[in-house]
Amino acid sequence: MLEYIDDIALRRFAEGFEPDEIYEVLSVFHEIISSELFNKKELKSLKQDINDYIWMTIQLAKDGIEDLYETLDQKYGNDINSALLTECQEIQIRARQLSVFIKFSQMREIKI
Repeated sequence: MLEYIDDIALRRFAEGFEPDEIYEVLSVFHEIISSELFNKKELKSLKQDINDYIWMTIQLAKDGIEDLYETLDQKYGNDINSALLTECQEIQIRARQLSVFIKFSQMREIKI
C-alpha cells in the first residue's frame, strides 16, 4: 500500500482532489474488503483481526496522503498543480493513443 499511495496521492493532488475525497474512497475499500471477508465462514472467528489489519492499512494510507499533501502544499503551493496536471493530461493522451492502436490491431486480426 505504501508503495502506491504516494503515486496515487501525487496524481490526485495534481488533479485538484482534496485529501477527504481520497479518504472517502479508502473508506469504501475498507467497507467492501471487510464485508467480503466477513462473509466467509472460515474467517468468522477472525473478524476483529481482519477489521484491525484492514483498518490499520487504510489508516496508514490516509496518514501517508495527509503527509504528502502537507509537504506538497508547503514546498510547492499551487506551482506543482499545473506541472503535474500537464503530465497527467499527457499520460491520458498516450493511453488513448495506445487504446486506439490496440483496437485497430484487433480489427485487423479479425479481418485477416
